[in-house]
Formats: sequence, C-alpha cells, structure tokens
Amino acid sequence: MDIPSLYVLHELNVPFIKVGSGDIHNLPLLRTAAACSKPLVVSTAWVSQVYEELTIQDPPTPLVFLQCTSAYPSPPEQTHLRVLDTYAQMFPHAHIGYSGHELGIHVTIAAVARGARVVERHLTLNRTWKGSDHSCSLEPHDLRELIKAIRSLGKTLVAARPIRAGQMLEEDDLVAKVAEPRGIPAQRLGSLVGGYLNRDVEQDESIMEADVL
Repeated sequence: MDIPSLYVLHELNVPFIKVGSGDIHNLPLLRTAAACSKPLVVSTAWVSQVYEELTIQDPPTPLVFLQCTSAYPSPPEQTHLRVLDTYAQMFPHAHIGYSGHELGIHVTIAAVARGARVVERHLTLNRTWKGSDHSCSLEPHDLRELIKAIRSLGKTLVAARPIRAGQMLEEDDLVAKVAEPRGIPAQRLGSLVGGYLNRDVEQDESIMEADVL
C-alpha cells in the first residue's frame, strides 16, 4: 500500500507484487512496482489507465488484472463474472483473474471455469473472529476444497478465434478453457504451436486429437 513497503517486498524477493483495488489510482506506486521487474497483480477499478501505463514499459510489465467486487462479503449477484470476458477482450496483453470476497467457494470455481487464470481469496483460521474480512474468508478446509474443485475442472485447448484448415497455429490462436467436449489438455499448448488443423474450427470450439495434422 506504500512505496517503503514495496521496497521491503522487493528485498524479500517475492515472486510477484499485488496491488489492491484501493491503490488502483496510485500511479506513482504502480510505476515504482513495475520498475521492480516482477509480475504485477492488480485488483481492478480504474483499469484502462493502469493498462496503458504499464504496457508501455520496455519491456512491458507482466500484468494480471483481477476482477474484484469490493464488498465484504460480496453478494453473488454482484460479482459480475462476465467482466472477465470484457477484460480479456479489452486487455489482450494482460492475464485475467478473480479476487473473491463472497461466502463459500462456488463463485470462485465459476470464475475459473469462465477463464480466470489467477485466483485470490482471503484466508482465516476462524470465520467468527471480529473484523471485516473474516466472515468472507476461507478456513483451511474450505481452501483445500476450492483447490480440489479447481484442479478437477480440467482445462481444454479451444480456438481463441476462428481457425481455418491448413493455417499454421500460433500461441495466440489457442486458449485454455473449461469446455465440452473435453479435447487436448491445456498443458500441451506448446506442442501444437507451428502445427496445422485439418478442419475449420470456430471460436471457443474444442481442439480434438483428430483435428491436428
């Protein structure tokens, strides 16, 4: 939440820097965080200017935007998961994730199914403790259930846009989603780049083993 704390984290060599939605307008803090040469995870509010500021860096700062509803707890009908789709279209050079403050784990699972690549949830040892965060935080057994559920979803490679038969595949042509029918697993993305499909595939259509030449 401030530059001195940022320097402490940098000296500790943390793997990435997280900036909360309350500091989305704090451009000096964001610029300083970007200069640390670490991936930057930002809960969203004032998004477009942040995206412009951080993607003009050379090289661009690795960036994750987390869709976030700042209510504790967040009613499920106010989590607005379709914002994930909007962000993916508006900010193609950022990864998209979800920061959840709702009760339970089901909305977070739905966010992952909708394409969230990073998830943030608060953790507590006891939800009955006093404080605004505890009631909407996960206890350790809840976190275990969430991780288990997310891992069981299984991501499939689908077409990020229409792909014509015989067109050489690039990494941006494919995206990992929870999709039916379940096709080629997401972890095989690298092996498909440079290959070809033997049929036309529409956007969001699963890539099957039989489709690859």
